[in-house]
Amino acid sequence: MYRSPSCIMCILFRDSPVSSTAGFFTTKIFHPNVSKGGEICVNVLKKDWTEDMGLRHVLVVIRCLLIEPFPESALNEEAGRLLMEDYEAYASHARLMTSIHAQSAKRCAGFTLLGHC
Repeated sequence: MYRSPSCIMCILFRDSPVSSTAGFFTTKIFHPNVSKGGEICVNVLKKDWTEDMGLRHVLVVIRCLLIEPFPESALNEEAGRLLMEDYEAYASHARLMTSIHAQSAKRCAGFTLLGHC
């Protein structure tokens, strides 16, 4: 969907070693499973979380969600509706948001992508 590499920032944190990981994007993105405030809707951060789940696993799951959205469980209803009803309009809006809010990959040197879907 995106023509040039870009960097989208995500923050993950825990209150304690036994609490589930919370995560949100600091970069505004247009995605069905990310609220307009950046909250991420993915089961691994909520009901499927376990204490032994590593950070790498959580990041891979989030990366996979970005690649393969689940519009049926949308936090951003507009993005979910567009993805299901008019993919071209969805992709256009997502590209616009990326061009406005995401940093170029050059500015994100030192960050690496984790895992494969």
